[in-house]
Order: sequence, then C-alpha cells, then structure tokens
Amino acid sequence: WQPSLSASRMDSVLLKLQQILAKLSFGAEAIISTEEFSEALGLQNDEMQDPNEFARLLFERMHEAFQQCSKTGNNRSNTLSELLPSLFQGAMTYETCCFICKRVTVRNEKFMDINLPIVQIPNLEVLAGQQLIKEAFSKAQCNANNTVQFCFERYMAAEKLTGENQYWCENCMQKQDAIRQVVLNDLPPILNLQLCRYVY
Repeated sequence: WQPSLSASRMDSVLLKLQQILAKLSFGAEAIISTEEFSEALGLQNDEMQDPNEFARLLFERMHEAFQQCSKTGNNRSNTLSELLPSLFQGAMTYETCCFICKRVTVRNEKFMDINLPIVQIPNLEVLAGQQLIKEAFSKAQCNANNTVQFCFERYMAAEKLTGENQYWCENCMQKQDAIRQVVLNDLPPILNLQLCRYVY
C-alpha cells in the first residue's frame, strides 16, 4: 500500500501502522515507538488506551476515511465505503423478560465486535476440540485454563436481574426481577471477539 499524493489523515494513519508492522517484522530494534502512529490517530501518546476502545477507535477512523473516499464517486471507492461493515458488522437483540407480567422488551443493536470477559471456569475439564488461550495468557496473572468457547457461552447465557440489578418494567410500573438474554440475529463474515481481562 502506498499513500496517494493528496494523502488524507487516514493515509497517514495507515502508513504509520504499516511502518510499525514492518519494523516489528523486519527491524532489528527491540523497542518500537508508536508515537507517530498515536499522533496520526489524534491520540496523546502518554495516555493509556484500553485495547478494545483503541480497536473501535481505529475502525471508526478507518470507516470515516473510507466514507470520505466514497464522495469521489468512483465504483472502487463506493465499495471501500462499506468495506468494514460488510466484513465485521452484525446484529444482536437484547431480550428482557419480566418474571411477574412476562412482558418481553426487545432492543436491537448493530455491532462490529463483541467484548468477551475472561471468566473463571468452575473446575470443569477442557472438552476435546476447545481452543485453549493458555499460550496467549501464559505470562499474565490470570487463569489460563479458560477457553474462548467457554467465555462466549457465558456471554450468551441468560442473565438474572435481581436485587440491585432489578429491571424497570414499564408494564408493572416498578422494578422487578427479570431475565435478560443476548440473541445474535445476523453474524458477520468475520466475528471480531475482543477478550477483556478486566471486569468492572
């Protein structure tokens, strides 16, 4: 990839990212500075970034740049303007059911990624065919016996909303115990799973 003569901000971002990746792959230096890349994205280099938020920011900036390209009017740039959504965008529904009146409320949402909290496996053996993330987290201080499959299943599991987390039911006109579940309606060609080590 080579930047055009009238390089846009995204051209600069992609060029800086390309340079970082080249240095990581072929450079002799043990330490690579990301300062120029951060500046191209409009970030403060000394500011700590959450990896998930950073990935979203990068996707947003890329999508904005691709949208700008689509204004030029040629067919290639029109395809480019929808590149990221065509690869990564899916649709999900949050369904919440009141335990008392059984009314179900539905909230539809589009997504470009799913943030999976890394959760503890309650003394279960790893099933055959499940992919261990032990290698990825071998140096981290966390339980490395988790699997992506298990974390995804926990994310998709129905959640009981009780106590301080009760749901405001518009039909009952008060807080009630409820159950909430995520339903994936439309999966993208590439499902972008972000692993979250920290749970707040």
